[in-house]
Amino acid sequence: LSGIIVAGLMRNVILRTASSLSENAQTLTRMRVPAEIFSMAAALEVAANFLVSLLPLVAIILISGAAISATAPLIVVPTALLLMFAFGVGLALAPAVARFVDTLPLVAILLGLVTYLAPVFYPFSIVPDHYQFIVELNPLYHFLNIFREMLYGDGIGALDDYLIAGGYTVAALALGGWLFARGRMRAIALL
Repeated sequence: LSGIIVAGLMRNVILRTASSLSENAQTLTRMRVPAEIFSMAAALEVAANFLVSLLPLVAIILISGAAISATAPLIVVPTALLLMFAFGVGLALAPAVARFVDTLPLVAILLGLVTYLAPVFYPFSIVPDHYQFIVELNPLYHFLNIFREMLYGDGIGALDDYLIAGGYTVAALALGGWLFARGRMRAIALL
């Protein structure tokens, strides 16, 4: 369940942020409002839903008799990293989604593939050694490792997971911000 919730956060932030330009095109053409505000609002909306979805997870952990780690409150850190990563990816996709109608459903399919390639529904240990590098290339894998370790592993996560997740986050924000700034006006003009 923890994997599904984290994967859902990534998926929903990307999809909502990516569709923010097309959903708010009329407002953006009529008023001088920074387009990034709508993208950020969409991401924060999903983050609020994520916080609510943590309640059933905690309840299930407690009902099943498992203990919640003392480091559980620190899940704010991987959650914020994942939120920023997904926001950056969504920003990068937003101009394309506004210009090409079929982009969002294709992104949703690709995000399903990303979810299945990360150990969301299965333990990483069942992946054969010669295929583990494929799973480790998936950004979601590193966010999941940190989140799970903090929630019920009594740790704060491995340094390499932080470095890789942080690298993905910085790259996604930089590329997303650049592509969004470059393509937003052109995309809005076409709507």
